[in-house]
Amino acid sequence: MAKLPGYLRYTEGMKPVTKDWIHRAIYDFESAKLLLHGRQYLHCVYFCQQTIEKALKAIITEHSTDPPPYTHNLVVLNEKLVHLFKVNAKQASLLNFLTKHYIPTRYPGYKEQLSKALDSKQTKLVVKQTQELYECLTKLI
Repeated sequence: MAKLPGYLRYTEGMKPVTKDWIHRAIYDFESAKLLLHGRQYLHCVYFCQQTIEKALKAIITEHSTDPPPYTHNLVVLNEKLVHLFKVNAKQASLLNFLTKHYIPTRYPGYKEQLSKALDSKQTKLVVKQTQELYECLTKLI
């Protein structure tokens, strides 16, 4: 599976805080890939969510004087970008899926239930779609 584009492509002329969001998004995606290969599917999906969250916050930061909202809801974050980017149906589905998998991974009662619902094939697709969306999003910076 290909790596996310390196941060050097995006750093020229970028606000320092935007660079930080991008660096952390790349690190989270690398973590997601390691977790996929280690068959830790629930945590892999969590880091995919983190990758997209940080990419969205990077765009908001770069195009605004206000900080990004304090939320982990990718749909809410994406709504802040409708003037720049409109997600297609597949991307909207991914945003919803990842958002639903963020909070439950942090609470023990939900972990087992969600872990059973994720398998290798589905998680590989999530990783692939995360990379594709990340690449679309970072073009907006």
